[in-house]
Amino acid sequence: MVNIISVHDVLDVVIYEQLVEHAFISELLQEAWYRYGKAVEVLRSEIDSSGYDLLLECNGVIRYVELKTSGTEARRSFQSINTALAQKPSGCVVWLMREDDESKHRVNLKYLFFGDLPGKSQTLGSGITNCVPSEG
Repeated sequence: MVNIISVHDVLDVVIYEQLVEHAFISELLQEAWYRYGKAVEVLRSEIDSSGYDLLLECNGVIRYVELKTSGTEARRSFQSINTALAQKPSGCVVWLMREDDESKHRVNLKYLFFGDLPGKSQTLGSGITNCVPSEG
């Protein structure tokens, strides 16, 4: 049996992914500004071939961030990550665990972090492309 995916379905997925990414960026910027009095520069990658979706800079620290997302009820307990991320200093993965709150018309996010200290490259090992992140 062949599954046929309409252009409308694909657009819905892309729009939803962008919504979740923008919600994350908004929460990150608010946390940095209101809690720490810091501004964060955000640059978005148009092509994911280098292993990252966002480049974030704050206080002279640059992070190359690959974003992953799944629902809080998802059964998958790992994510595949782009090995090119290991070539970037301060490369990391932020796994966005999302939950739709339809009563408030919002998406709620929890974050899982997989990375090293600023300035260090991600240690993936040869051919390792899966991570099981810890709370962070």
